[in-house]
Amino acid sequence: MDHYKVLEVRPEASQAEIKAAYKRLAKMYHPDINKSDRAHALFQYISESYQILSDPARRAAYDRSLQVGYQTSNQYPPYENRQRPAAAHRRNPASYRSAPPLRQADLVRPYMKYAYGVAWIGFALAMLLFIDYAAPSMHSEETLAQSYVLPGARTGQDHGRSQLIYTNEGTRMEVQSGMKTVILTEGRILVEKTYIFHFPKKITLDDGITMKPIVLLHANLSFFPILLFVFSSLASFFRQEVVFDFNVCLVTGVFLVITMVMIVMTT
Repeated sequence: MDHYKVLEVRPEASQAEIKAAYKRLAKMYHPDINKSDRAHALFQYISESYQILSDPARRAAYDRSLQVGYQTSNQYPPYENRQRPAAAHRRNPASYRSAPPLRQADLVRPYMKYAYGVAWIGFALAMLLFIDYAAPSMHSEETLAQSYVLPGARTGQDHGRSQLIYTNEGTRMEVQSGMKTVILTEGRILVEKTYIFHFPKKITLDDGITMKPIVLLHANLSFFPILLFVFSSLASFFRQEVVFDFNVCLVTGVFLVITMVMIVMTT
């Protein structure tokens, strides 16, 4: 590897010229600035060449090695007079050294801004769900439009069969009563919903019987928003090494999709 060619300077270049060339190339190929696949390897070559040429003693030794190599290459007779030895055709390992393989961190670094964006979205949604849970519930009287008792065995000794109900105001939920199956036909019911997302929490009949949804994001399936909050917080506020952060953001994205699907199904 020719260090002068790497830094794009002449062998007679001064220390100021070498330093200026290094700064110019470092700005072009630093991995934090240049996101191309070869930037990391090129920056390593540039740094190695600058370390040698910026040190007067190492530069002098390097220049002597170049002179020795030039004299050795000229001690043979011209090519047309005799056959070159086989050793003359061998590669110089230092000159043909292959670029180091890209690390996993270099592969994922260009996508980290998107990964952190997913983490922030997940954290915002988790906080919104927490506020929705902590806020006072909304109560409204609605008119029962249809009710279907779902077939199947009882889910337990203390529960009746579940029912799918619809109201004229647009509420749809699958509910379950206590020890016996209460068949809803018509009439007014009191519906309790969350403040922001309007998730149904329970209904109350005229005779005081309450029925709760079987699947509720704030109750039975609350561990999904909790996990979303945990992983999104790690990725947003406790950042570590790039690969670790990328994996945490990936898990956050999975829980974000699951939570959003559940929100759509619940509402």
